[in-house]
Amino acid sequence: MCRLKQRINHRRWTGEGYANFYPFLQHAHSRRDTVHYPFMYLFYAWIWKNELTFAQTWPVALALLFGNILLAWLVLKLYDEPLRKVLSKRFSPTIK
Repeated sequence: MCRLKQRINHRRWTGEGYANFYPFLQHAHSRRDTVHYPFMYLFYAWIWKNELTFAQTWPVALALLFGNILLAWLVLKLYDEPLRKVLSKRFSPTIK
């Protein structure tokens, strides 16, 4: 039982359980990190400038959450994966 608990805690803190449970988010993770910063800065600036409350901003925050995930997936599928494939074929001697 103790060993099982250690595995669960290890997965929780290293992200392994998260990655296995959400493979879609695992692949889009680094793209999400790069695309969400500009949107979050604009969102926070909008909140501070207009002195909005949580009740006024939660629909926009929810839209930003799903919009950023969608944008990260699009960047992954339409830019990152095709570019990696082309560069792998061009510069890797083992891939033909």
